[in-house]
Amino acid sequence: MIGVKNKKQSQSSNDNTIPTPVDTIPSFNLQDGQGGIYGKVTERNINSDEVRNIRDVNITVFDENTLVAFNLTSDEGIYIFDAINAPKSYTIEFRKDVVLTKEFTIASKEIKEINIEFLVNNF
Repeated sequence: MIGVKNKKQSQSSNDNTIPTPVDTIPSFNLQDGQGGIYGKVTERNINSDEVRNIRDVNITVFDENTLVAFNLTSDEGIYIFDAINAPKSYTIEFRKDVVLTKEFTIASKEIKEINIEFLVNNF
């Protein structure tokens, strides 16, 4: 399951229209022409519906075929990319045994939340 949500930097964190597994929105110091990406990667057991955070998932951001950013998830499954050039279209890949790819666009001074959940048979 892939969840994508745009967050304008000026939006209140009390906007609960779309639930988020990230407890606290990271603070971003964006300049004009920059955007930010953050999110959380989890794993759901389809047999027991148990959910756990996944650490060390490889996350790469591409502008066409050019690598723009690379990161790994923390112990809590969280990742952050700050100061990505915008407005541009990007592709983001999440790698843990399989590859999920999501295409998105960032506008200037925009923060985008992308949450990924891998479905597995067992842990």
